[in-house]
Amino acid sequence: MRNDAGQSPSSAANLMHMDEIWKAVPGHEGSYEVSSLGHVKSLYRIYESRPGVRYTRQERILRQSITNHYPTVVLKKSLHVHRLVAKAFLPNPENKPQVNHINGNKSDNRAENLEWVTAKENVAHAAKVLGKDQAGERNGNSVLTENDVLDIRSIIAFGAKLADIKRAYGLKWAHVSLINNRRCWAHI
Repeated sequence: MRNDAGQSPSSAANLMHMDEIWKAVPGHEGSYEVSSLGHVKSLYRIYESRPGVRYTRQERILRQSITNHYPTVVLKKSLHVHRLVAKAFLPNPENKPQVNHINGNKSDNRAENLEWVTAKENVAHAAKVLGKDQAGERNGNSVLTENDVLDIRSIIAFGAKLADIKRAYGLKWAHVSLINNRRCWAHI
């Protein structure tokens, strides 16, 4: 069977990976490499588990699991693949702390789909490009509803102590204060 270019499927698959570039995983040089397409592999090596007992580890592509919606591999600890790819392939002259998926797909860890960003830029990208408004109840981490916030504000207006509200709603004192001062949940 031949494809449109007149190649067999196996040779077409080989051509697809010709653009894949491998680099050492920072901090794990000689043991692991990450590719520009988001694959991670363990390199061939010989090691001793104890004196006189030698083992060989064959080179292999590591299986990725999903942790907090991101593909992850375990080297000595669990690491997000997009951060490994960014550290190996993307310069970060401004020392920005976060890695953004340009197309919004957290499983697409190709180097060309990643960029270094600040937390503010990451949130703005999610709101603008992905249409994710994370205010109030739409924020996946929210433990309050808009009605809870309105109740908290009215209870405070009637003279309730912040400590009592904190206990009743299971919040931290600072969070109750921020709600009261409209520094969070400002949209209601």
